[in-house]
Amino acid sequence: SGQPLLTGGDETDYGFSWIRSADDAFWTAAPQAGGLKDYTTGQLTNAWYFKRIVTSGACTDTTPSTLVRINPRPTGRIIDSAYAGECYLKGGDPVSFEVLTAFTGRPPFSFVFDDGRDTETIEDFDYPVEQTFPLTRVTDDSAFYAVRLVSLTDNNACEAYDTGLTGLATVSLFKVPITMIDTLLPYEVAVCDSVIRLSAIKDVGLGTWSTRETDDRLAFPDPGMAVTDATVVFGAADSLHYRIYWTERNRQCVSGDSMEVIFYRQPEPAMAGVDSTVYFADTIRLFALPPDAGEGVWTLVSGDAVIEDPADPFSRVDLGSSDLDLATEYAFRWTVTNGICNVVEDDVSISRRDLRRYSGFSPDGNGINDYYVVRGLDYADSWKIDFFSRQGNLIRTVGFRDAIGEEMIWDGKLPGGSDAEDGTYYYILRVTKGNTTYEYKGTLELARERL
Repeated sequence: SGQPLLTGGDETDYGFSWIRSADDAFWTAAPQAGGLKDYTTGQLTNAWYFKRIVTSGACTDTTPSTLVRINPRPTGRIIDSAYAGECYLKGGDPVSFEVLTAFTGRPPFSFVFDDGRDTETIEDFDYPVEQTFPLTRVTDDSAFYAVRLVSLTDNNACEAYDTGLTGLATVSLFKVPITMIDTLLPYEVAVCDSVIRLSAIKDVGLGTWSTRETDDRLAFPDPGMAVTDATVVFGAADSLHYRIYWTERNRQCVSGDSMEVIFYRQPEPAMAGVDSTVYFADTIRLFALPPDAGEGVWTLVSGDAVIEDPADPFSRVDLGSSDLDLATEYAFRWTVTNGICNVVEDDVSISRRDLRRYSGFSPDGNGINDYYVVRGLDYADSWKIDFFSRQGNLIRTVGFRDAIGEEMIWDGKLPGGSDAEDGTYYYILRVTKGNTTYEYKGTLELARERL
């Protein structure tokens, strides 16, 4: 409606009519105008041009056309969608989701959306057809967002009805766990034990201890506990080496930390053998108990000797071939080590003595002391012994090729096979070792009944 200035005709009698046109060319009477001076239209759904015709007597005047534009209220729709869960790394860039929308109305738009936690406004959104807007979020643990439109205004300043705002987008966001094995433990640790206490700093989600090796000797009694034990069964092994992992899973977001662990088995007490005495020996053999775990090694503690193979529990030892008739003392140490375990060791003493010559024998056939024995002749290159009666007569000579055994020299027989008489006899023993000949003189008692 308008307020035109009315002139001419009968100023006291005016008539009014209204016409309308969709294209400003073809005109028809406006509905329900009823000769009203001012015209209020009914509900309009399209744009129309309007004119008012004023008559007074014989005069008629028509106003210029007026366009009444009808702007429909905008509508907004979030395309229904459920986004797969995303992982957020704390301290990293926020995670951005693209929410797909479709608007009607005159762009650019201003709209407000709610994600179930907060509301946010986006201005100058210039996309009426399907287009996305970013949803950027972080989380301390896990979060679920349900994104809905709250309000929508287009460039005509028209606001959408609540019923014109539809659709829902759901988004799940999960924090990537920050996994850390307790910093009190180094990332490479060795223990002399079958058990180690593990400790992790738990973050979010579910954690578990594991190893990548397929080895049933390693076990975690409570693998889901941040503080727990790892145990091993050594079996025949001296040590066992593993990389152990602490892994936390927050839905599909996974993070892990790891450490190297070496388990060493504590060796049993070392045993170097029994202290002993050898006679006229230039070489001996050591007899240690082989280690049940780790490695053993011989060392010379005292004396002058050469250990042929220090790592051999039963190594031969060269004592030297000179001065075999002198008393000499030797000490050897058997040391067992295994990683970081306590060292175990044991000493053995060896005494070297001159030939041991006994003072008599009793060749009576009872199996006891039936032979005259000289200990140590088995180390000689050759030897010969002459036996003499008290009168100085040579009654028997025995050489190393004639000996009954390595140390059994005389059975009390004369060369013809008869028994020598009981009594005292003299002997001269000559022993050769290398380039040296040793001579021994002495007496012995042959007593079949007394010894």
